[in-house]
Amino acid sequence: MGRNSKGEGSDPLSGEVPSEGAGMFFPVTLLDNPPAEAAYVIRENFGPLRAVIKYNDLDEAVRLANGTPYGLGASVWGTDPKSLDAVARRLDAGTVWINQHLNAHPNVPFSGHKNSGIGIEFSEEGLKEFCNVQVIANNRQAIKLVLRAQNQLVPCLSQKRRIRYLHPADYERFI
Repeated sequence: MGRNSKGEGSDPLSGEVPSEGAGMFFPVTLLDNPPAEAAYVIRENFGPLRAVIKYNDLDEAVRLANGTPYGLGASVWGTDPKSLDAVARRLDAGTVWINQHLNAHPNVPFSGHKNSGIGIEFSEEGLKEFCNVQVIANNRQAIKLVLRAQNQLVPCLSQKRRIRYLHPADYERFI
């Protein structure tokens, strides 16, 4: 992706696009205001390649950020907590960090939106990904929801919280 940056309308601000040769090395590289349709802007980059994109207002910035088929993580930076929160809520990403990036914690769910994956990692919600749901219904208008570990990889939840009973009036809230 980095080798094509000049061909797609961007100049490196830092780093050097590597030439062909032995090794799998790529320096930290910032690209100066590439076109929104450039491959390295649209795709998820897990290497040290980032684009610095100019925008005129926050609406345009949010539109550009949400204009890809991916949404694993995003970060917003600034000094006004209310504005940062408002922008974070508009981004279509599984995790949005404020004034930080990639600060993951095992007790906090982590997931992607759009084409950035299905499911959740970490936290109780992540453990539930290893569970199968079994609904047992009877004619007494009660439903028993049982979570069972898939292939006994992990215990789903503590025994105390393993079974929930739902009254029919609660169905819509649950679903």
